[in-house]
Amino acid sequence: MSRIRKTAVLLLCGVLLTGCAETVQTGELLLYQGDDVAEQEEAFKTTTVKKGTYKDTVAATGSLYYTDENEVSLDEENAYLDKVLVKHGQKVKKGDVIAVYHIHTSKASLEKRKLLLDQAKSQYESMVRGKQSEVLAMEKSIQGMTGEAEKRIARIELQKLKKEYKQAVDSGKEVRQQEKEYNELVSKQNKTNLKSPYSGTVVRPVSAGEFDGTSVTGEVLMKIRNEKKFLIQTGEDEGQFLYNMTVDIGLGPTQEEIKYNVKGKVISTSNLSGVEDEGTEGQLVQVSDSDMKKYPFKKYNIYVTGVTLRIDDALMVEPDAVYEETLDDGVRLYVMLVENGKLHKRYIVSNYNKSDCYLVNQGVEEGQTLAILKQ
Repeated sequence: MSRIRKTAVLLLCGVLLTGCAETVQTGELLLYQGDDVAEQEEAFKTTTVKKGTYKDTVAATGSLYYTDENEVSLDEENAYLDKVLVKHGQKVKKGDVIAVYHIHTSKASLEKRKLLLDQAKSQYESMVRGKQSEVLAMEKSIQGMTGEAEKRIARIELQKLKKEYKQAVDSGKEVRQQEKEYNELVSKQNKTNLKSPYSGTVVRPVSAGEFDGTSVTGEVLMKIRNEKKFLIQTGEDEGQFLYNMTVDIGLGPTQEEIKYNVKGKVISTSNLSGVEDEGTEGQLVQVSDSDMKKYPFKKYNIYVTGVTLRIDDALMVEPDAVYEETLDDGVRLYVMLVENGKLHKRYIVSNYNKSDCYLVNQGVEEGQTLAILKQ
């Protein structure tokens, strides 16, 4: 028969919701040395085997990643920026004046372009006059002809000449375009308004001083963003969500003060391919068009959570109540079951555990009390 030692044991409070935690118990407990337990501790805490839904969650902060953002630049050669008329965050409409610039072209270059234009105009006018004269001459010649066969052949030639004349006249479009470009170039030697090609919100406009004395040709002057179209971008070094996972998006000043809850779906494939989408960090979450319009995403901080594993009717045990021992066949897990005032060693099978919980497949039952021994 085992030797009995009577000891007062102080037990702490704990509550289990969807995971593992300690159980509240106080009072006097008779500790027995039994079930091949060589030595018992005089004081220990207890915990209860719980049964419920176990969830593994991943969480991250989020930010807005805008999908409709267009760059504004000047493609004209020798373009110089005089003044930027908009600020970051300012809303503009397509056609609004957003900057002032001018084109700097040397006098010699302008004179050369003018000479080329005059030559093109002269050649065009000469060609048109020549083709017109040929048509008129053929028409007059036909009037003096008497033979029907001769007239038929002449009329065919006339149709050919008229076609060539029309082509000559149409070629004037190129000359007129050349003349238009020259006149615009001359006009842009003075200050010229740059109009917004898009409607939206101005993002990070440059200042004229950034390019003082240098050309801005090809440089991005600002971006125009459509703030109605966006995704949620999670932090680069935060939890890894699964592709196509449905997640909860909380909007609020802090994670404890969520004002709105929205559903989203993970659409980033970086976790599958190992390569992040160009221009993004972390993962991307999509929300519905109606929710984008309905909820104030810009007003609050964004918190994203998702469930990576869910197990219903799981038996859960605190990690501190699980012990290891090395046997010939490897490492085995066991717990110390408190039953009828005695401690009993019980081997368990656990196929899944984390720092806060063990999920037990065999060895214990719901509601059983386990001892957490002093280490």
